Amino acid sequence: MKLFETQELENGKLLVTFKGKPNMRKYYNEFMSLMYKLPEEPELDIVSRGLIIDPRYLSYVEDIDVKAFPKKKTMKEKMATLVKTNKKKEVTGWESIGQGMKLQPYDYQKQIVKFIVDAHGDNSHDTLIIAPCGAGKTPSLLAAYLECHNRGIIEGPGMIVVKASLKTQWAKEVKKFTDLVPKVIKTYKDCVGREEAMLARREKKLETAFGEGKREIEEEIKDLKRIIKDKFKKQFEGADLYILNYETLNDEKVQKAMLKVAPQFVASDETQYVKGAGNKRSKSLAKFNSAKVKIGATATPVQRDPRDIYGIFKFVHPELFKTAKDFNALYVRYGYGYQVIGAKNEKQLNQKIDPYMFILTKEEVSSHLPKLVVSQRYCDFSPEQAEANQAMMDELEELNDKIMAISRGKSEEALKNNQEYLETQMAVQARQTFLQELTLSEELLKSAPSEIAKKLITGAPSEKLEVLKDMVEEIIESGEKVCIFSRFAKMQEIITEAIHSVPALKNVGIAYIRGELSSERRYEEAYDKFRDNDEYKVLLCSDAGAEGLNLSLCKYMIEMEPAVSYAIQTQRHGRLERADSVHDTVFVTQLITEGSWDEIMMKSIAKKEKYDGSIIHGLIEAE
Repeated sequence: MKLFETQELENGKLLVTFKGKPNMRKYYNEFMSLMYKLPEEPELDIVSRGLIIDPRYLSYVEDIDVKAFPKKKTMKEKMATLVKTNKKKEVTGWESIGQGMKLQPYDYQKQIVKFIVDAHGDNSHDTLIIAPCGAGKTPSLLAAYLECHNRGIIEGPGMIVVKASLKTQWAKEVKKFTDLVPKVIKTYKDCVGREEAMLARREKKLETAFGEGKREIEEEIKDLKRIIKDKFKKQFEGADLYILNYETLNDEKVQKAMLKVAPQFVASDETQYVKGAGNKRSKSLAKFNSAKVKIGATATPVQRDPRDIYGIFKFVHPELFKTAKDFNALYVRYGYGYQVIGAKNEKQLNQKIDPYMFILTKEEVSSHLPKLVVSQRYCDFSPEQAEANQAMMDELEELNDKIMAISRGKSEEALKNNQEYLETQMAVQARQTFLQELTLSEELLKSAPSEIAKKLITGAPSEKLEVLKDMVEEIIESGEKVCIFSRFAKMQEIITEAIHSVPALKNVGIAYIRGELSSERRYEEAYDKFRDNDEYKVLLCSDAGAEGLNLSLCKYMIEMEPAVSYAIQTQRHGRLERADSVHDTVFVTQLITEGSWDEIMMKSIAKKEKYDGSIIHGLIEAE
């Protein structure tokens, strides 16, 4: 038996008690109803809330247990039964692609380019490139732009839209691989903000000026206006490739200027950041839907659920799906309160988008990538932490039950305006964050201005930090460097203090990547320090470093906690899995606290991995 246990009583009878978790009450009720159908009705034991039965009926109980709790396949067992339904795209005649580039693309990158230039899917060149992190999407996009020009598919400059943190790196990559002239576009404010401030001061001074002084200020104002106009306009001249981040493209003045440039080649790097079709990024990109060649490139297109596919294709091939409402009705599965709980009709969705996708698997580029070895290092709570953790887990379950009760019978629109529903959701999210922080360091909880967080503080040290110190010391003593990920930026300060508390690591150099750093600063931290300066042995990254960084010289990575999604986990690991890695094998260690929120996040990641398999790669269970 799995979820019930038996105990022999002094009178020879058996006490059957439930040992499952509280959130399994649905199965508990089913078991109890079946138990009361035994040939002799069981007796209820008030103290244990168990049932007393005659030993003769033990086999009946075991059968009931199997019926009430059918064994579910593990995610690994399910994945093992999947079969691929969409066929590999076969392209020919790609050998000569990239000849004019300073560095030759790999063969698989040339094949990507050939697929783009060959008309496909409604006779278009629109393409979603899905390739593993480190496979080299940048040279693929550069080669595609050049090849589209050479074949007369497009004319004029192209536009590449990237994350803000990758603009500097992209400009350097363009010069590294080609003779093309890149130009990084700034928002109107960033470009001419200084001059605008000077203009405002002159206009204010003009209000009280008179005579010759007034005429001088008027001339200064006229010159400033000309300088502002010319400086902003000059951004959009003299380049082959204009590089913008998504937020810059949201700037109305930048949009207007780029629409005048009218790029016929538009590529969205890390296109998963487009997300829902209703947000600003998607709407801004959609204004360039008339481009002859539109390309999205990503390793992980599904970040949350199937709705991400609609957002991406609203840019890549906008004619494919009519409306978000129709898409959701066909492919999205909802639960209580219109919470998205899964996908449906995955095979149909895969077949719809397949003509526009070129997918490279790790196996296909494995000869260029190092072998990735991912392992888990398990840590323990102190008894006090375990007790606090369980108490808050119980609170979470009660709140989730409350959400289900509030949601019952209400529309999605009604829930958006239901204050009790919104407050309960916020309470759930807060507790989830605090539970994750408890696995890392109670110092995080101490800095949180919340009485709820303080309930988890026990004064016990963090076992993860102790394990981390040992691992970092061992790695550095072996002559290697290490990258450490945690989504909590505050952990960088805590980890730094922990590392420097080890006598052998007291003076070790540590570089940092986090959200508020400019793209120039990130480049300095990742490359000038961590890669090129031997005094720097450790790179601490928030998830701001999960994309774009090329850590080809780094052999080891430590994840302080599971990523919030399968996509971010893949991106983290992709920093080591580089086509130009100097290592044959790279190692990722995930620090997991037993019985904690870590284990719930690992299950969530496995669920998102299933979306990637069914919707993108066309993997379905064998019949």
